[in-house]
Amino acid sequence: MKKLNVIFLLVVTACFLLVSTVAAQSEGLTIGMSRDWGYGGFNGDIQGTFSIKVSGPANLARVEFYLDNTLLGEDASAPFALQFLTDDYPAGSHMIYALGFLADGTRLETEKISALFVSKADSKKAMLTTIVPILVIVFGSIIVGALIPIISRKKGKSVPPGTQRTYTFGGGICPKCHRPFAFQLFGMNMIGGKLTPCPHCGKWSIVQRAPLDVLRAAEQAEKAKEEMQLPEVSEEEKLRRGLDDSKYQDN
Repeated sequence: MKKLNVIFLLVVTACFLLVSTVAAQSEGLTIGMSRDWGYGGFNGDIQGTFSIKVSGPANLARVEFYLDNTLLGEDASAPFALQFLTDDYPAGSHMIYALGFLADGTRLETEKISALFVSKADSKKAMLTTIVPILVIVFGSIIVGALIPIISRKKGKSVPPGTQRTYTFGGGICPKCHRPFAFQLFGMNMIGGKLTPCPHCGKWSIVQRAPLDVLRAAEQAEKAKEEMQLPEVSEEEKLRRGLDDSKYQDN
């Protein structure tokens, strides 16, 4: 019996501690910072206009926002937020946090956010360092994707009508000449499709990705169209070709 009482007391104590922990967490403050305009690097370096937002218990009455030990401002109504400009403060490492005051006078403190304020010149330099390589890769891919169909077309690699293609990276149908072709690995993806030149007619257009069965049907359609456009051979031409072929036959 005593053992059961001890077990019961342990369970009640554990439940009480769990409820107390949850209640303590629910009474805490949560702080977040978002960029409204400017630069935000990967190493916590920022420049421009930012907003600090704090959320907490339902009886949170007032929030004070701090940069290091300097009061940035306060907000007495939800949502509790404050906007600031980094250029108004010295460059370097700073700690951002907030103090919240409940309706009963209880004071709560948020976690601290570490941020490195940089100058406009440094932020522009950092953005160029990040953006330029990305632009080189993007435009380089576009150029390569454009040159491959052009070079293939100049080398006479445009496949005859009706030839079955391999669509490793998908394919589409040219809206100009209506012939199907395979997409290259490189190319600019647009909202309506892929911006690419047609390897058959050489014209640029935004081509939508087509299902394989539609591409196969387009292959057969271009073959039928080609056969319809072939000129009929007259009886005289057939006779002439027969005489020419007979010259090479063994006697």
